[in-house]
Amino acid sequence: MTAGVPVIATDLVEIGKIIRGYDVGKIIDDISPQKLADEIKKMLADEDKLKKQKENCQIAMQDLNWEAQISGLENIYKGLI
Repeated sequence: MTAGVPVIATDLVEIGKIIRGYDVGKIIDDISPQKLADEIKKMLADEDKLKKQKENCQIAMQDLNWEAQISGLENIYKGLI
């Protein structure tokens, strides 16, 4: 995702939240080579959806970075002191 490329991943909690929340890829349960190949082909075949997911990757990169998170983290740390 950091390269602006949609991802195919298993449903790890935080990864799943990002993929679903920003629509930046596909979550799959079966990670066999054939299933991965099939999902990649499907992803590449749907050009409109792929374009939208690439755009969504850019939005996610703006939201999910250190600079965007720093003030929230500072507030959390201040509350602990």
